[in-house]
Amino acid sequence: MSKPKRKAKDSIEVRLADHAERSRMAMQKASSVRAIATPVAAQPPSTKSRKDRKGVVIYLTPEAKEQLARLAHDQRKSVQTIGLEAINLLFESNRLKPIA
Repeated sequence: MSKPKRKAKDSIEVRLADHAERSRMAMQKASSVRAIATPVAAQPPSTKSRKDRKGVVIYLTPEAKEQLARLAHDQRKSVQTIGLEAINLLFESNRLKPIA
């Protein structure tokens, strides 16, 4: 016995591939048309990104953690931002460049 042909499946795969190619071409064409815009000044990297950063863990008492969270809330800043400010102040007090 010979195997049944998969003509229907092949035609679906061909149609899907054709559709994907047409969609890709339409997206490429649409993205190549750009409106003229004024140049935007480069912005410093976001502190929210973890790319190219390393984690540091410190252990605090529950009271100190609550106080840190309250301070961040009162200043409307994240604990991350408060921590970076603290590290930079530590660097400056030891005559180091504030690079955190």
